[in-house]
Amino acid sequence: MIAILVGAASGAAMAVAGEVALRVLPARVEEALEQPPWTRSVARPPVMELVGAAVGAAAGARVGWHPALAPALALCGLLVVITFIDIGHRIIPNVLVLPGTALALALWAIVDLHAVPVHVAGAAIGFVAFLVLALVSPGGMGLGDVKLALMLGAFLGLGVVVATLASFLLSLVPVLLIVLVRGWRVGRKVTLPFGPFLAAGGLVALLTGAAPIL
Repeated sequence: MIAILVGAASGAAMAVAGEVALRVLPARVEEALEQPPWTRSVARPPVMELVGAAVGAAAGARVGWHPALAPALALCGLLVVITFIDIGHRIIPNVLVLPGTALALALWAIVDLHAVPVHVAGAAIGFVAFLVLALVSPGGMGLGDVKLALMLGAFLGLGVVVATLASFLLSLVPVLLIVLVRGWRVGRKVTLPFGPFLAAGGLVALLTGAAPIL
């Protein structure tokens, strides 16, 4: 119960900080893209705070009162903030994913030093896999997704493989719904940010125990 409460409080606190990031960071990035009005409305308080608290509580329930709870909650908080920024502005800020990658490895070095090579390997796998996808299909995958995969691997280790598979499966759902409702001609022209699906895949890997050490 303590882990769940701590997780909920941590998730909500990081979401509050995310509210600031949502408004300040994208405005300083030239490649930020204007999005439809509905994408801004989903980020209004207290939506992010509620999502952060729910995700943090779920992580607390999954990991329990264990040292590994620290990297799990850090990952959840970062993914919630990154998701809302990517939905609203189609960017994944370097100022979140790159320090996030370093934070993941630092936390695992404290929690279990022997686990660090596994997480370095996970980061490498995520980075290389998505870099190849970005080079093969530059219109479908951005460098922000590549760096997010790097961060996921640093947190999840080899669980990044499960996160990647889950993200692609989840991304099919809205595409299929759009095709069914509006037809193939409209559906094939719709573009969606992949970051939220990659973040959701990371949460799937975390909460299902696919990350080997968690």
